[in-house]
Amino acid sequence: MNDMNIKNYIILPILLLCPVFSLAQYLDNPSLEGTPGISISPPDWVPFNPGSTPDTEPLDCDNFSASNGATYLTLVAHGSSSPKANSMENSQAELSQPLLEGTCYTLSLDLASRDDLGHYVWGEGFIFYQANTKLRIYGSNSVSEKGELIAESDPVTNVNWENTSFTIKPDEEINFLVLEVAFEENASENGNILIDNIVLSDMIVESTVVLNETFSVSDLPVSIEASESPSYSWAPASGLSCYDCRAPEVNISSSTTYTCSIISESTGCPANELFILAFEEEPVTPGDFKIPNVFTPNGDGINDRFVIQGLPPYSALLIYDRSGKELFSMDPYDNSWGGSDLDGNLLPEDTYWYVLITPGLDGTQKGRVYLKLK
Repeated sequence: MNDMNIKNYIILPILLLCPVFSLAQYLDNPSLEGTPGISISPPDWVPFNPGSTPDTEPLDCDNFSASNGATYLTLVAHGSSSPKANSMENSQAELSQPLLEGTCYTLSLDLASRDDLGHYVWGEGFIFYQANTKLRIYGSNSVSEKGELIAESDPVTNVNWENTSFTIKPDEEINFLVLEVAFEENASENGNILIDNIVLSDMIVESTVVLNETFSVSDLPVSIEASESPSYSWAPASGLSCYDCRAPEVNISSSTTYTCSIISESTGCPANELFILAFEEEPVTPGDFKIPNVFTPNGDGINDRFVIQGLPPYSALLIYDRSGKELFSMDPYDNSWGGSDLDGNLLPEDTYWYVLITPGLDGTQKGRVYLKLK
């Protein structure tokens, strides 16, 4: 991360976060609520540097609303041409309970940057704070120390709120957090960053999309591979050659999102990797599609099954009697129905209604079939 010396902490941005938060409370004012004002910090948050003057916003004249609650925190980065040259505003909070050594945590917050922020200088006009900035988060066990860098955002250029999350695993106890604005690169002008809705939790499920592709039936089997981990657990397990290995094969063409639960090699924390597989429906030519109106499941080996010519893959079959009672169903249907009900009992000779749901043809096919035993 630039030339910063980041040590003793493992840092990993989360691409897709589905956290299950615990009841533990780590911050007394995580939504940065307070009385709006310039150089006024929200309660429980104080400047770490004596010259830092963070603002609680929005002011009465602002149209930029908080993402959570009524107010948010603004930090300004002062460029080399500023009267406060090369100084970065920051804000510190004491945790209501410490982050423990070797424990995994999720830290998420909403970030934005305003394109209308600045100040007026007589003779020069309005000075905008538009240089690109990012957020750095530090942790320490002393109120007098900024501590080690435990997380750093990408440059924040969005003018609407966007959530950013990190997984952290401290190598030593943390009792204080410091939020500090920083330039994407050295700048002569000023910049700003807005912060709101901080959530700090010791229950995490980190989820990253590893694969998101579309396949056809002819591609089967499809190989998928999780990241290196001491253990693997795939869900759902159906259609996979194994459920506890690193690289199973997918053997069915059903569009599915497979989740592999692992221990992240870089953080040592729980993580989920998502494999989103979509399969194209195979086209069916109507001329090749034929449903029989009679079959004879009498055991002579001739026409013993309800066989549909040109049966589209992953069609579903339902069989009903004259009163509308469902007698049999199979999804997907594999041309194997031999005239038995759901309990395996052979049905009496009669006319039955079928409903065939065909993904490769328009609509649903309905009709009658005569089950003949003699």
